[in-house]
Amino acid sequence: AQLQLATFEGAQERPVGGTLGLGAVSAGDVRETRFRVRNAGVAAVTWTTLRVAGDRFALANTPTLPYVIAPGAFADFSVRFFPALPGTYSASLQVNTIQVVLLASSQAAA
Repeated sequence: AQLQLATFEGAQERPVGGTLGLGAVSAGDVRETRFRVRNAGVAAVTWTTLRVAGDRFALANTPTLPYVIAPGAFADFSVRFFPALPGTYSASLQVNTIQVVLLASSQAAA
């Protein structure tokens, strides 16, 4: 059994590697990035860990864990980035054994 992590927008899944840039957001705004956890294996997988650790990042729309994902099935969740001040930000995202560094920035509101 193997979990794969991707961003999901519209009907488009994009695989996520070890680092993911979330782009720039105006200070005071919110950017929500939707993620998809897919079971690419042939046996069910129990999703037990979901964490984001970083200033100005939070989880949203999460399933209740533990969550069993059948072969070929998926579950979605979101990460919100909400900078208060201009600057660069990073966070660590963990989905079971998958680790991703999230990078984002903020500029002064127009």
